Amino acid sequence: MSDSVINDPYSQRLMPRHIERSVDEHLRLVLELGRHYRPGIDYVGSVDAVGRVLAEDVAASWDIPRFPQSAMDGFAVRHADLVGSQGCEDADLGIDSGELSGVGLAPDHGRGSEPGRLAESRGDAPNDASPCCVGGGGERVVGGSPGLAAQEIPVVARIFAGDWPASLAPGTAARIMTGAVVPPGADTVIPFEQADYTDTTMRLSGAASRGANIRQRGEDVGLGDTVLTAGTRLAARHIGAGVAAGRSLWAVIRQPKVAIITTGDELANPPSRPSSDLQPAKIVDSNGPYLVAALTGLGASVSSYTRCADDPTDIERALAEAKEADLILITGGASMGDKDVARAMLQSRGVEFVAVKMQPGKPQGAGLVDGVPVLSLPGNPVSAAVSVAVFVRPLIESLLGTTPPPRVWATVAHGWRSVRGRRQFYPVRLNYDATGQCLIEPVSARGAQSHLVTSLARADALAVVPELVDEVRPGDHLELLALL
Repeated sequence: MSDSVINDPYSQRLMPRHIERSVDEHLRLVLELGRHYRPGIDYVGSVDAVGRVLAEDVAASWDIPRFPQSAMDGFAVRHADLVGSQGCEDADLGIDSGELSGVGLAPDHGRGSEPGRLAESRGDAPNDASPCCVGGGGERVVGGSPGLAAQEIPVVARIFAGDWPASLAPGTAARIMTGAVVPPGADTVIPFEQADYTDTTMRLSGAASRGANIRQRGEDVGLGDTVLTAGTRLAARHIGAGVAAGRSLWAVIRQPKVAIITTGDELANPPSRPSSDLQPAKIVDSNGPYLVAALTGLGASVSSYTRCADDPTDIERALAEAKEADLILITGGASMGDKDVARAMLQSRGVEFVAVKMQPGKPQGAGLVDGVPVLSLPGNPVSAAVSVAVFVRPLIESLLGTTPPPRVWATVAHGWRSVRGRRQFYPVRLNYDATGQCLIEPVSARGAQSHLVTSLARADALAVVPELVDEVRPGDHLELLALL
């Protein structure tokens, strides 16, 4: 042990009592650190709300749709006028009414038909049965049948989306576009494809049911209905739904402020140019940028990012500057090395260090410093990333009040060795076989070693191997943990 370490005031704590802890127990203690956190609420616009967590339910300010709306380009008509034009009320076509539901143009069965025309009658109808209409609550009218000419209906108006139309008089039709208000008096929209028409008249040539091609008022949600619930992490689809329901200002959970501290004499900034050389014995500090990106993606606000040498005074200064944070993350110096001064200094401040039964990521620290939760993570990049997935993400989700994602399993395609007694988090790729089954493939033949940082870039997830398993075999089912 070097003289500098022996003379260090924290050196007496460099070799603490060895404590082991299960993954689940350490996670429970990590979550306990955030129990007193009380998040505030921010009010933001729609663009800034993406990725934030909703603080309150969003209720519809109006019906959606707000009015009866045409679902097609075509003609708004009174269904009774279509029935009257055929000269019949209830005709039995020999077709089950359920079969007629949603039927538009029938196939021509190779006999040929003009565009927009209905093919000859189908099903068990006798040859002399003229297609006409089916009565009842969902009457169906069929036009253009042999020997029975449908009546022309005058087209008296043209309605575009955004217009507020006048009532439709009996015996008339209005040309209407998709999204436009269906005029009072009309109860059916005939698509252009099911009509013969000119600029001034239209004639039914397809099939029409009462209410066809109309989106009814409140069909999606009604006034006051809940559209989004508190705790939802807002994605683009949520923003669209909320704005459609009348929301423009969003109440969201204030983002927890996280201070990031990376430690190590060996750490250096990335070179200014890819071809530049690092100083001898130096490595790029990849943990810092990774943690900034990961915490931002989780919905936290990174309040500071500091890189420190293996010097207690330097680390003390960084901690003092981070005292306003809601969480402090420190990487490096968490193990039992002669110069792991971060561990010794943090232990003197009340942070407990343990050996968690996991691979990678065994050395972990957790505690409060001046009332602020502190997590000390291993410095090896893969270990740090696994620690974020296993411990940091659940803590941030807890602070934000979000629901953990559902648990997912997949089937192992090619096996590997594990370490009995430790829960293994193994970087894997996910593929699919011909049946659609999700299969797990190891990323690297060298296993879940803590220094193989580029293996994370090639991985789709972490496969979770239970503590009592020492060999993963093809066909085994393993839980998957998402990577950040």
